[in-house]
Amino acid sequence: MTFLDLHIHTKYSLASSKRGDIKNFSDMAKRKGIGIIGTGDILHGEYFDQAKRELSEESYGIYSCKETRFLLTVEVSLIYRENEKCKKVHIVAVFPDFKSVEKAQLLLKDFGKLNSDGRPIIKMNVVEFAERVKEVSDDIILIPAHIWTPHFGLLGAKSGYNSIPDGLEKLISALETGLSSDPYMCSLNKDASKYSFVSFSDAHSPELLGREATILEGRVKTIKDVKGAFENKKILGTVEFFPQEGKYFLSGHRACDFKTKEKLKECPVCGKPLTDGVLNRIKNLPQSRKEKYSKEVFYVLPIKDYVDFFRKRVEKCRSKEEAFFNMLERMDEMKMKSFATRKELTEAYNKEFADFCINVREKKILLDEGYDGVYGKIKAMEEI
Repeated sequence: MTFLDLHIHTKYSLASSKRGDIKNFSDMAKRKGIGIIGTGDILHGEYFDQAKRELSEESYGIYSCKETRFLLTVEVSLIYRENEKCKKVHIVAVFPDFKSVEKAQLLLKDFGKLNSDGRPIIKMNVVEFAERVKEVSDDIILIPAHIWTPHFGLLGAKSGYNSIPDGLEKLISALETGLSSDPYMCSLNKDASKYSFVSFSDAHSPELLGREATILEGRVKTIKDVKGAFENKKILGTVEFFPQEGKYFLSGHRACDFKTKEKLKECPVCGKPLTDGVLNRIKNLPQSRKEKYSKEVFYVLPIKDYVDFFRKRVEKCRSKEEAFFNMLERMDEMKMKSFATRKELTEAYNKEFADFCINVREKKILLDEGYDGVYGKIKAMEEI
C-alpha cells in the first residue's frame, strides 16, 4: 500500500518552517513511511528552479529525491467577487510534469503574484481557474482543499458555496476533508458524497508531514494511477485527526468562550454572529441518501502526543526531538498509527505504548471540541 500526503507548504509559504525544502521533506517522509508526497508551492519561481535541480523523473508524473517519491503540487488561494459577494476558495493542483507547471505559471501570472507566497493569491473564479488549468493538461488533478473551512473552503459558510458550482463537478478529482471533518461527516452531504474523500497534512514544517494522509492499494506507478484511484473511489482509506480537534468543528464565538452544537446564528452572550462550525454547516445543507461510508478510517492524535507518551512510558530522552527520532527508528509513523498490530507495537515499543496506539484508533478518548479558531483538545485514556 502507499501513503500519500499531497498538501504541504515549503519555506516559500507564509508562516512556514525555514527547513521546508525538497531534501528535508524527502528525509522526513522516508522516516515517517509516506510513499509519495507533494512538493508544495511549485508555482513559486525560485522553488520551481530548486525542484527541477533536485528531483529526478521516475515515471510519468512521479519524481524522486533520496528514495522519496514526489508529485508536483501547489495550493492556490482564489479570491474574487461573484454576485456582489467575496469568494475565497483554496484548491490543490497536482501537475504531471514541469512543462505543465511552466504553462500554468504563464497562464496565471497576470492574475496574481506567483512569487510573493508559495500559496499564491489568484484573482480568478474557481470554475474559470479549473477550466483554464485543465486546458494545460487533462492529467492535472484538482482537489478543493479543506472543503468545510468557513473562510477558505469550497463549501465553507463564510466565503464558499452551498453546493458544488455548476461547471466544476467534472473538473475536480476528489475533496479534501480538512482537520475539522472526517469522511463520515463529508459523506452526509448530497454534493460531496459523489467524490472520493482524501486527507492530507497541510503541513508547514517537515515534522507535520503525514498528520493526515490518504492510503492507496499497491504501488503507484504514474500520476494516472493517483487520478484514477481518486476519481473512481478506489482509495483504501485515510489517516484522520479527530474532527473535534479541528478549530472549526463547532459553531461558536471565541471572544465569549462560547460554543454550541445547536443551529444558532448569534452569540447568546454578546449578540454578535457566531462562526458557523463544520458540524452545523453539514447539517444545514442537503443530505445524501447514499450508503454509509465504507472506506478505512484510522483516527490519530498529533505526533507530539505520541512523542510525549514515548518519553514517559518507553524511553527517557534528553529532548522531544531526540524522542521523536528514536520513536520513528523503531517503527515508521504511518504503520505505527494505522496498520501495526498490538503485537507488533508491543515488540517495537512496549505494552503501554501499544495500548495507547490501539485505544486512539478505537476512539477510546476524551475530547473538548474546537470552535471559532480554537483547536479542540483530545486525550487518550492512558493520559487521564
